[in-house]
Amino acid sequence: MVPTLVKRFNSGDVGNQMALYAPEAVFIADDGRTITEHAEIAAIIGRDIKLGLPLVTNVRHVFVAGDTAQIVFDWSIDGTGPDGEQVHLGGAACDVLLAVFPDIVINVSYDTLI
Repeated sequence: MVPTLVKRFNSGDVGNQMALYAPEAVFIADDGRTITEHAEIAAIIGRDIKLGLPLVTNVRHVFVAGDTAQIVFDWSIDGTGPDGEQVHLGGAACDVLLAVFPDIVINVSYDTLI
């Protein structure tokens, strides 16, 4: 799943990335807020995608129980942004997926709760 997430992120198309999110998905923002509206999730993710810089990930853990999987990974976005400024974003994230509907159900952003 993480290679698919990275490929879609790096495509530069927010809609392509959002296609990974289940209709009932929640996104836990770096400030701890729970976001359920896909438009708001897309705006947050789109902010990083619009930088035009590649997402790099390193999977730390994959936990599976029945039809549920949790993936914990480190991520970074580094380079020169469209405004000429240096960009260094990164942290840890956690995605929860269901095998019967293998889209992201819960996405914990940055280092929130990890």
